[in-house]
Amino acid sequence: MSDNKLKTYVSPNKAIVSALSPILPIAHLQYEGTANTYAIFRIVNRIVSVIGSGRNKVVDCYIYIDVFSSDDLSRADSIIGDIENALLEAGFIVRDIADVRFTPDGSPEAYHHTEIDCVLTMEVPA
Repeated sequence: MSDNKLKTYVSPNKAIVSALSPILPIAHLQYEGTANTYAIFRIVNRIVSVIGSGRNKVVDCYIYIDVFSSDDLSRADSIIGDIENALLEAGFIVRDIADVRFTPDGSPEAYHHTEIDCVLTMEVPA
């Protein structure tokens, strides 16, 4: 086995949960709680952005955060502004916020869905 290992794996999970848990329940991939407003996240990609001394030093983590709510998330006073501010304060770059889906059938499962596309740059541990 070579000593020249190019580690790329970093986990932004703790940073995401720390930034958003004061605002709403958040879970990785699947939420199993009962809140009417919650978020799930998934890491879409990890791309090396800085290489030095023969190793990966910095990785950009591309993340989707999906916010679901029975409330209309497109309102100016919705929780989405708070979420964006928390992400920016935690060092994330917010690339896009989009209303993805709403199921307007009036059923208890009718939810507004907003997707937040963001990036967190992280140092790779030695």
